[in-house]
Amino acid sequence: MRRTASEVIRELQVRVARLERQARGSMPEMELMPFIMQDLREMGMREFEIDAIKACLEGGFCYLVHDYHSARCAIVHEEMGSQRVVSVSRDFKSCSREFEGMTSGSIIR
Repeated sequence: MRRTASEVIRELQVRVARLERQARGSMPEMELMPFIMQDLREMGMREFEIDAIKACLEGGFCYLVHDYHSARCAIVHEEMGSQRVVSVSRDFKSCSREFEGMTSGSIIR
């Protein structure tokens, strides 16, 4: 049975839409959501940046966030477009070790 061009195009459109939905969950946002930034400020962090992003062992991505002013550090977990603060520490070294224990693979950023 031969398919018409419109049938082939429709099938391709459906496949592309499915792949786009799958891809959205497979890459980190690469930025902190506003409510997470507010949470970090309430925890005493003021001038923070994302130092690293890696795949979390429990799924999703983990962000290593460092406040250069206060030397505090936080780990933020992101999965399916949702973010939450997992850990906050006053010691960057211990926070980095915890981050390495929670993640696998190479740094995405």
